[in-house]
Amino acid sequence: VSANYYHAVARRADGTLWAWGYNGDGQLGIGTTTDQLLPVQVGPATDWQSVSTGSFHTLALRTNGTLWAWGGNGQGQVGTSPSASSLVPVQLSTATNWATVAAGSSHSLAVRTDGTLWAWGYNASGQLGTSSMANSLTPTQVGTVATWQTAAGGHGHTAAGRADGTLWAWGYNGDGQLGNGSTFTQSYPAAIGAGASWRQVAVGYSHSAAIRPDGTLWAWGSNARGQLGQPNSTALPTYIPNGSITLASANASALATWQLVPNPAHGRVQLLGLPTGPVAVRLFDAQGRVVRTAATAAVPLDGLAPGLYLLQATAAQATRTQRLLVE
Repeated sequence: VSANYYHAVARRADGTLWAWGYNGDGQLGIGTTTDQLLPVQVGPATDWQSVSTGSFHTLALRTNGTLWAWGGNGQGQVGTSPSASSLVPVQLSTATNWATVAAGSSHSLAVRTDGTLWAWGYNASGQLGTSSMANSLTPTQVGTVATWQTAAGGHGHTAAGRADGTLWAWGYNGDGQLGNGSTFTQSYPAAIGAGASWRQVAVGYSHSAAIRPDGTLWAWGSNARGQLGQPNSTALPTYIPNGSITLASANASALATWQLVPNPAHGRVQLLGLPTGPVAVRLFDAQGRVVRTAATAAVPLDGLAPGLYLLQATAAQATRTQRLLVE
């Protein structure tokens, strides 16, 4: 299911697609502009695979790898030229190798199975990533990189992940939603958190959030309504505590009794309850940078600024991450 401003679209297990809500631009794809209070089937097709909704348009993929779009097209977000709205699903290009799709507010994104990323629609803030600010009425390839796996579109910015685990963002950045430490808008992909690895990303109107392979949650951008889950706005990825000490673990039974003592700590922290054998420790700051490594159960903290850190320990083929407050 996918929902945006005033409409929602959902796929059933039988492959049919259903839509409801506001339909002034044909974003429901049912051939009219009449609003629907209840789910209505979108055409007769039974091979829909995924769907993504923008503010006033909709994108969807079929199981045969084709890409379809409909609804408001005033900025080219449907992907057909000329930029007239479409009341029913329209196939974009003859390609049959589309893998994922994501709708921004008034722009669209899709990744092909060959790892290329394509974008079209509104581009006043560079959210298409094409190194220009000109709208695109049809899908346009974003650079030459062929290792893209996922993409997410917000109101005026975009974030996308590559096969190597790196995360990239571009577009409007007035609230720091690109996560690069600045508030400068940019029209080309730039890496978020140098050296960091990411598993999943989602973007909102003016903020972004992502999950790392260890299960930790990070967020950045505007926090005007508390959407970051922490006290302040930030232009860098910031760890979002989940209210408990243990954040993530793999093969948790091997490290079930592990504790950080003391916590909060100053000068040194001790890892108690580790299994016998080698241990590898990494300490991350709030921006996800590795600031200390150790191969013993005692980790020196000298020289570290006070604040919240993540301590990750690997022992006996198990990995566990906990919060550490340095005083």
